[in-house]
Amino acid sequence: LRDFVVGWLRWSARVTFYWISLRDEFPPYSLASGASASSRSATGFSALGGFVAVVGISIGFGATYAALSSPETAHVSYGRLQQGQESPSINVDNIILSIETADDDYGFPGGVLIPEDFTHFVMFRVSYWNHRVFDLRFFPEDFELRDDSGARNAPVFASIDGYATPTTIRAGSIHTAILVFAVDGGATPNELRYDPPSGFKNAKFIFDD
Repeated sequence: LRDFVVGWLRWSARVTFYWISLRDEFPPYSLASGASASSRSATGFSALGGFVAVVGISIGFGATYAALSSPETAHVSYGRLQQGQESPSINVDNIILSIETADDDYGFPGGVLIPEDFTHFVMFRVSYWNHRVFDLRFFPEDFELRDDSGARNAPVFASIDGYATPTTIRAGSIHTAILVFAVDGGATPNELRYDPPSGFKNAKFIFDD
């Protein structure tokens, strides 16, 4: 055991001195005290092995990130949403979302906001359940509505249980979010996306009709 520990310390010192340019000879693959420097072929094989290892690790990290960041999706009937039929739920890092209803020609009470010419308001009532063990912040810009014209629309208005956002969502609590988007008059919503900054996952509600 002593010989192994001493040999390992010797090999570690050789590698360290090589990496900090105190020695030019490539360290030998040996724990012996009298081992000579590695040959050119060993150096080449080591470089090739290191390159393959780096490429493999990069591919592994890329695949892991792609798997973690792929959106959770649910297909929803847009027509049934307008009739009050709730969508399936999506779990995004213990944040559970579902669309309760949609209004494709929403009007603000009292005309507080009026759409610009050739646009109309689309409203979504979203159930928002923070199933995490800590509080989090709700930001309107976490949501985006995409339509068949290719536009990516940010909310023009958002509230949680009638309170203005951004706001804090307590751990374990369920709330109702109102999201209103301004959409071109001839455009039809395609997707409602939720992409929070605190996490890899995001949600995508795809409207089939």
